Amino acid sequence: MARLLVISSDEKDFQIIQTAVIGEPHYISHTTSGLQGVKLAQETVPDIVFISDRAEDLDGLSLCEYLRFNLQVPSLLVVLLTDSSSESRVAAYKAGADDIVAKPMNLTEMHLRLKALLRRVPHAEVQHDRISVGALTLDRTSCMVYVKNRAIQLTPSEFNLLNYLMSHPGKIFSSEELLREVWNYYPGTGDPAIVRMQIMKLRHKIEQDPSQPSYLQTVYRHGYRLVGGPEVMSHNK
Repeated sequence: MARLLVISSDEKDFQIIQTAVIGEPHYISHTTSGLQGVKLAQETVPDIVFISDRAEDLDGLSLCEYLRFNLQVPSLLVVLLTDSSSESRVAAYKAGADDIVAKPMNLTEMHLRLKALLRRVPHAEVQHDRISVGALTLDRTSCMVYVKNRAIQLTPSEFNLLNYLMSHPGKIFSSEELLREVWNYYPGTGDPAIVRMQIMKLRHKIEQDPSQPSYLQTVYRHGYRLVGGPEVMSHNK
């Protein structure tokens, strides 16, 4: 498991990076403040830090330079999120960046770049790009989902939720656990209605009969789980 830190005042930066690693055994934290980012880096000692040129308090280059030359963690990977101009790239490398990601970011590119970065983290484990549960298949690279080879279009929130559940087939998760793991809410702060709404939308897209779900099941008073679908259910009867 790798520890990732995102320092950016642009919520889209965090959402793309979070989506790129969702379902994988990595811990990701986010702050919009450069000063808070320095504090988090000192306390948690992340493996990879993503720094945006839109961080609050400190500009991205100064923050990158400070972490590189003052945190004293030789294995730390610093990635600067900036525009694609040659001047910005040169300045980023001079400030100590290990890699540069041009903005606006592309989800597929970020997923592949993260895989490459994580190979440089000794204790990080990268999961497969494609996972299947019964007749349900999810492709993390293309962000596509297939039911019996039929392509299904999902929103980012729906994809993240399904990705997480498919990464833990059969395991029951409460609404609070899903709010924390998928949406990064602190305990007690998220609205369970968010989970109910996304589950309902997913069922209408992947279930043959949403009123009698065979994949996304509700476990009374406990939460939700994803199982292998009608083929597995009939086999187990």
